[in-house]
Amino acid sequence: WVLSSEIFPLRLRVHASALAAVGSRVSNGVVAMPFLAVSNAITVGGTFFVFAVISALSVAFVLTCVPETKGKSLEQIEKLFQSDKEWQRWEVELGDAERLVLKE
Repeated sequence: WVLSSEIFPLRLRVHASALAAVGSRVSNGVVAMPFLAVSNAITVGGTFFVFAVISALSVAFVLTCVPETKGKSLEQIEKLFQSDKEWQRWEVELGDAERLVLKE
């Protein structure tokens, strides 16, 4: 929920966050609806094992493909998702920004 409210540009944030919420609800339904059918086909333990594998793959995807947004302003995050090369020019850590403010 937090990431979906940060990654979209200001002009699209309301609509894009709403679509992200819908996508979250739909994916929850896709997981929940076939649970009984899958658990009847294989055991309940097997069903949870399949869901655990899917969850592990999801965690691996997030760790490798989703950039860190902690300590970054919304403008910096917007630059981050526009292009990687452009982001490197704008990257400033929160501590760097605080030192710049204190110098002035």
